[in-house]
Amino acid sequence: MKCSTSILSAILFAGICHAQDAPVKAASSRFHIGIQGSVDHAYRALELNQRNGFSERIAEDRDRLEQARLGCTGTFFVGYAFNARLGLEAGVGYGLRGWQLDVSKLTLGDQIVPRRGFIHATDDSLKAARRSFHYLDVPVRGTLTLGNGPFRWITTAGISMNILLKATSTVVIGEHSTTKVDGYRTISLSPTVSTGLLYDLGSKGAMRIEPTLCYGLLDLRNNNPIGERLWSAGLMLSYVYRS
Repeated sequence: MKCSTSILSAILFAGICHAQDAPVKAASSRFHIGIQGSVDHAYRALELNQRNGFSERIAEDRDRLEQARLGCTGTFFVGYAFNARLGLEAGVGYGLRGWQLDVSKLTLGDQIVPRRGFIHATDDSLKAARRSFHYLDVPVRGTLTLGNGPFRWITTAGISMNILLKATSTVVIGEHSTTKVDGYRTISLSPTVSTGLLYDLGSKGAMRIEPTLCYGLLDLRNNNPIGERLWSAGLMLSYVYRS
């Protein structure tokens, strides 16, 4: 009898301990870490802050001569799942944005002002001209996951703080020439949104593939007659590891 009582007491004690440990384990499993990268179509939007004939002509010329360039991002992030559908993620990473000249549209003597993002074209030896913005990105976003099974639908929306590391102008005339450009805003904010597929790998984590869009809220320069706001759209691939 004493033996049976001892065994029963041991089972009850083990059960109580397991019940106390279960919430802790469930809470810890809500956390995840991940890495993601994207290849982007990067460009800028122009906005006339001072409407006059000169500014309008400059903006028209820029829209005619400039085009999107290849951009990219890479981010490490941590996340917390409130439940099976809703979560929150925050991270830190690198982002490359900007634009370039469509050199095929340049003609002899095109007046292109360096302060506005251009160069002066005097012959056909110009091969490329790019403006590059290198950022330290700090994104915070909410996540919504829908569906059951290994394939699910995921949507994210949030905002990213963009800290300018450097801005450069690259001109290729026979050889590369890259110079640092000053006068740009140091900190900017960019709303971000993405939506795509999540593939659950079970205990190994999950893979995500999402078309993504990022748009700058602030002009690149203060008090500039022609406002410039960077934006990018691309395809983002992520790997998530659950702790």
